[in-house]
Amino acid sequence: MNEKKPFLLLHYYYPPLAGAVTKRVEHLVKYIGKVSSYQPVAVTSTPRLIHFGYDYDKLREVLPLASVYYTFSLDPLYLLSRLVQREKKRKLQPVKNLPFSRLGHNMYTFWKNVFFIGDDKTVLWTPFVIRRFSQLRKRYSFRFIYSTFPPVGNLYAAYWLKKIYNVPLILDYRDPWFYNYSALRYKTSCHFFLESICERKILRGADGIIFNSPVTREKYLHVYPFLEEKPTSVIVNGYEPLEVGKEKPQKPTGQDSKITFIASGNMLRERSLKPFLQTLQELIRQGKVSQGEVKCHICGIIDPSMEKLLQNDSSFRSSVQYLGNLTHAKAIKAIDEADVAVACFDNVSRSDIILNKLFDYMSKEKFILFIGNSRASTRLLKDYGKCACFDTDERENLHRFLLRLIKKPETVLKKPVRISSARYRVDTLMKEMGGFFDEVLSNKIY
Repeated sequence: MNEKKPFLLLHYYYPPLAGAVTKRVEHLVKYIGKVSSYQPVAVTSTPRLIHFGYDYDKLREVLPLASVYYTFSLDPLYLLSRLVQREKKRKLQPVKNLPFSRLGHNMYTFWKNVFFIGDDKTVLWTPFVIRRFSQLRKRYSFRFIYSTFPPVGNLYAAYWLKKIYNVPLILDYRDPWFYNYSALRYKTSCHFFLESICERKILRGADGIIFNSPVTREKYLHVYPFLEEKPTSVIVNGYEPLEVGKEKPQKPTGQDSKITFIASGNMLRERSLKPFLQTLQELIRQGKVSQGEVKCHICGIIDPSMEKLLQNDSSFRSSVQYLGNLTHAKAIKAIDEADVAVACFDNVSRSDIILNKLFDYMSKEKFILFIGNSRASTRLLKDYGKCACFDTDERENLHRFLLRLIKKPETVLKKPVRISSARYRVDTLMKEMGGFFDEVLSNKIY
């Protein structure tokens, strides 16, 4: 058997932290060694006490597949975790009652205003990464450095490793960066100026760039023409093959049937399910739809506005069930039992993002209702075929569509799937990534 070639996987977050922030890393660790000749050696930050979700099943899956080295990081999250430990030790108040959002926001704002470079709480991770890498290179002969964005601290650390040690650098843009330094998000124009310079320098130093959507790649090639001279590729997140279940029998349709909606994952801020819930609430209030005709299951992290909407209307709340922040395996099971999967995204400046939850929905070949203005997600779903897409301001059209979907589901759910969901299996995508690694290294002579 051929010996595996080690590469440095540099990511601030790592399982058991759950959600989109660790999805790419998890897939890479689990599959890249199976479908290519590369083996990751991960460097990540020391696990913090506070995070929005943990999935220890994922940690057990990835631990045997890669060597993991932890580093210290001086950031607001570390200071906050120390504060929680102190409060817990003194027993002044339970950890769950700590005003995390207010305190965390104040620390984050202070960090942003003090340090011009990087509107990110991970920027001071870099010196600790450099120190750890200087130790590891005595043990491993790294072929290249692989780093993803966000957070931006990953890119700063990777850039300086490339500059100091002259190791090939491959960047993975899970989200675009340039919308982050919009002048509206900064206190001064100095933030905008410095971060725009930082991204240009980091991209010039990279030897290859992976983008998460075709729309993001098109934008970057337009904004930074010098990227035409570098190897680039589009590799989406996809889904794991074990998540695909057998086709479920069709539910009976008619007056006595109940259609079930499912929404999962991160539903904070622009991903809030509020546009869908408000429309459904209007249909029930107007008497066009009875509570017995519809059921909506929600699993994941919900926005406070959604929680308030459910609390203020007891009659509507009986049609909506919040299942909690489930593990990924349990969320997949809930998706499999539903008729229609729902996703929302309302942020014009981030229209080139593809929501990760869409791949989970597609793996089960569900009918997908998408409400939002993400061009990349809409393009993906139109290729998929079994979907309906509405802009956030198309409330009347959405109102009519939901009424028809609930009353006559057979006329809507019969849409066929145009492309095979196997195209987005993680093992297939990781094989493409391994080929891209080969392409980048073949262009470099060190």
